[in-house]
Amino acid sequence: MSGLAVFLANLLRGLWARPPVLVVLALNLLPVLGVMWWGWSALALLLLYWAENVVVGVVNVLKMAVVAVRGGPLGVIEGLFTIPFFVIHYGLFCLGHLVFATLLGGGLTQNQDPFVAALGVWEQRAQYGWSFAGLAAIHLAGFVGWLRAGDWRDTQLRSQMAEPYGRIIVMHLTVLLGAALVAWLGWPPAGVALLGVLKTIYEVAAANRRMDRAEKARTAAPGVT
Repeated sequence: MSGLAVFLANLLRGLWARPPVLVVLALNLLPVLGVMWWGWSALALLLLYWAENVVVGVVNVLKMAVVAVRGGPLGVIEGLFTIPFFVIHYGLFCLGHLVFATLLGGGLTQNQDPFVAALGVWEQRAQYGWSFAGLAAIHLAGFVGWLRAGDWRDTQLRSQMAEPYGRIIVMHLTVLLGAALVAWLGWPPAGVALLGVLKTIYEVAAANRRMDRAEKARTAAPGVT
């Protein structure tokens, strides 16, 4: 219980003392509110989160490229093999995630063919675009912060390649928990709310960790008191 209390205390510290973390909280909760009160479908939220994972993969390719170039000629050669491997492997992971999200969101929460439901979400993409743009901006800002903090100097290419998988596994587990809650309660918004809340907690904790690393880097920099 003490560990949970410390974790929640760190989250609250991030909310009130760190405005960027508050932005992360708001942008992650807005899609949940969209499902609960604005008529968004559960499938729309699952596909939105899937698209966000694609952005995470693209950002990771950029990070891998920076790390490869830092390594000089040998690093570039390693990157020429490692980056395409990541693109194929992560791409297949995302493809499976897309099919799973479509079947789950369309099959369990819609009385229609799930792929027809997914096409309906795509046709209404304009109303979800601003939410996707906000979530994508978080990850792009994280990439800029990663560059400014100099994290690329101490990062190995293979460890960078593995970075996104922890996040996407958490997403899959929360989707499964949400599906179980849907089956138990028979109320899809409950499962969606669980997914959104767990994801929000994960993202806020990750934002806190990024800011902690940035603060330590500034403190350790020469001339900083």
